[in-house]
Amino acid sequence: MLKVEDLNVVYDKHIHAIRDASFELETGNIYGIIGSNGAGKSSLIKGMLDLVPSSGQVTFNGERMKKHAKRTSYVPQRANIDMTFPMTVFDCVLMGTYPNLGLIKRPGKKEKERTLESLKKVGMEEFKDRQIGELSGGQFQRILMARTLAQHSDLVFLDEPFVGIDVKSEKVIVNVLKEMARDGITILIVHHDLSKVHDYFDGLILVDHGVLAYGSVDKVFTEKNLKEAYGDNIIVKAGEA
Repeated sequence: MLKVEDLNVVYDKHIHAIRDASFELETGNIYGIIGSNGAGKSSLIKGMLDLVPSSGQVTFNGERMKKHAKRTSYVPQRANIDMTFPMTVFDCVLMGTYPNLGLIKRPGKKEKERTLESLKKVGMEEFKDRQIGELSGGQFQRILMARTLAQHSDLVFLDEPFVGIDVKSEKVIVNVLKEMARDGITILIVHHDLSKVHDYFDGLILVDHGVLAYGSVDKVFTEKNLKEAYGDNIIVKAGEA
């Protein structure tokens, strides 16, 4: 179980991005984190991962998150990644194996085979020698997904992975994520397209500088909850996905 208790994220000592967030999630499911622009969706996962100043407690299967660092993957928004850095697709995915190697050991045959296998799962093995800067947004997102696969994580966080990518890449990524969940991996995704929540997620976390609701899609994705989070002018209504 993933358990969050009284999580607070504060920037510059006075900007409260997340206030007193508490929730529990069962493992082996895909959860969408939804809410209006600026509601604190990205801050929530960054706070859970201790990437920004935060307080509170986050545990996974009864242990603090730091004990699961090697088996936790975080895929930030592509806008925050320098795609001009000189690196091949293969080397980018190979980096996913580093957390499990230790400080001195270098990737060997097993890690390189895992890298190729991960590339095949996202349909990008033919691009292994390309520079990451030569890829489209959708292709690069698949590479980031392959890197996550190579890490063999138990817990995966993705920040807006479907923004600005092609339909084919989105389908590939969704299929990979669903396969990972069937294998028992817990996945949290910051997401903005409300029309797809029923198709993509097992559960939701509705955020507005705190957690308004969490649980199954049907429980969270109600007209009342959506209006509270997005306002009365919300276009997508519950049940129309």
